[in-house]
Order: sequence, then structure tokens, then C-alpha cells
Amino acid sequence: MTIDNNKDPINRRTFLRNMMWLGTGVISGFSLIEGRREIDKTEITYHNIKTEKLKKNIKIVHLTDLHLDEGSRRLNTIELINNQEPDLILMTGDYTNSNYYHQVNQSIVKDYMNSLRSIYGIYSTFGNWDIGYERRMFNGTEVKTIRDSHVEIALGEDRINLVGLDYFKEDNYTKFKTDKIFKQINSDTYNIFMYHTPDLIEDISQSGKIDLYLAGHTHGGQIRVPFLRYLTNGAGDLNSEFPYSGAIVTLSKFGTKYQSGIFTVGQTKLFVGRGIGVGLHITIRIFCRPEIGVFTIGHDVV
Repeated sequence: MTIDNNKDPINRRTFLRNMMWLGTGVISGFSLIEGRREIDKTEITYHNIKTEKLKKNIKIVHLTDLHLDEGSRRLNTIELINNQEPDLILMTGDYTNSNYYHQVNQSIVKDYMNSLRSIYGIYSTFGNWDIGYERRMFNGTEVKTIRDSHVEIALGEDRINLVGLDYFKEDNYTKFKTDKIFKQINSDTYNIFMYHTPDLIEDISQSGKIDLYLAGHTHGGQIRVPFLRYLTNGAGDLNSEFPYSGAIVTLSKFGTKYQSGIFTVGQTKLFVGRGIGVGLHITIRIFCRPEIGVFTIGHDVV
């Protein structure tokens, strides 16, 4: 009897290869399922900032990258926001999954914004997905827009300045606009800078006039790889987040340096929110839950 070793049904190399592909498939399938579920697991993160510029504490809710559309109205986030009883709601762009390529469904935006509650109002700047709809995005709502300007707000005995810029890709142009605005504001006032991306932070911080910079755009990476944070150029507050997940893509000129979280750059605190929504093309989140940022700022903050 002749034995043909070439037809051995149990080939070790083939078996290991097949098991590897099976494991990859299982992990990928699990990631996709959990990635879809994670979209609705919004996290509230709390941040305390002490300042001598305010006599009383104020509470601010920061929202960014809502990407509202027919399939994703984010209705579960409205109660989370209103339960915070914020003094102010500040928003930094990308309100729908529509822009000059797709028709904005303004009824969804209107319904969402009119459901939010804030003592001193809702203020917004615009992102890249909002281009072309800035003048009508918030029709029928009480949302106030800040476009390449600043507004001083009285909060009881205190006053703060909100500085807001439209999204623009060219750093030189945005620097020209911010330099012009900064000449009009006082560093003795608590100044908050609102811009869609974190890309201006290293210029803005040099002015010495901005206390808090609020941004989004990165989605926190949206899909993050465990332990990749150890290999990236910046830690933020993610060092304490097991499993130290790092972003694959952030669409920021700084890469993953300011992927999400709170950072201190010069005298400026930078907060990059992970956002509430997802874009049109990538509709999952992995190790990157949606986020509502809540800030308590004041003299008595610990």
C-alpha cells in the first residue's frame, strides 16, 4: 500500500492559516457589531477649570459633530444635555450629514435645537460640513452664531467673551482673522475660543488671551486601536483610559497629537470633543464612544 503524504488531510500550516483567518473574521464581525452599538452609548465627560476671572462657577456643555440626519436624530442625547442644567451650550460645527453636496434637512436641526435648554443661550460656530448653509442652518431656532467675531455675555455678576471662527483650511487666513479679533478683547476677561478643529491651538495659545479653546472635527479618531496611544505623539487625558486606544485617522494637521480630550498648551486649555455623531461614510465607532463635554469653570472649582 502506498501513502501519499501530499494529500495529508491534516496539514499543520494550512490548519494554522485557516484558524488565523477564522479568528480575524470573528474579531472583525464582533468589532462591526459593537461599533454599531457604540454609536448610541454617549458618554458625558466632566472637566473642572479653576479661574480667578470669574466670581461664581458657570456650567458649560460643549457639543460638536452632531451629524444629524434621518437615520440618526441623536434624540437620546437631548435628555442627557438638559439634565446638566447648563448655563451655556457651546457648539463647534458639523450639525448635519449634509452640505453643498447634499440637501440639509433643516427640520431635524430645528427640532433638535429647540429641544435643548440652557439658561443663557446656545452659541455656535460652523464646521466643514456646514459650508454653504451657514445663513440658514438654524432658521426657526434660538441658536446664536458667532462668525469671525466675538460676543461678550453677562452671566449674573460675571462676563465672558466667546470668540468664534468659521471653518477655513488656510492657517494664514484664520490667523489674520484671529489677530484682528484679539485686538478687541481683554485678557482680564475669561475668553473662550470656538473653532471646528484643534489646528489653531499652537498659534492661539501664543496670544496669551484665550483661556479655553473648544474644538471637534477629529471624532476622537472614531475607530481606535487598543494600545496604539503609546506610539502616538501626544497623550491628553487618555493615559488613564484603558486600553489606551489610539486613532487611526483624525483629519487634523497634528495627526493624533490632539486626537481628543483636554490639553494644556501654554496658558490655554484645549478641549477636543469626540463628537456625538458619525459621518456619511463610516457609521461605526470602536473604542471611541460619542461624547458630551461638561465644564464647570470658576473661582471655587477644585
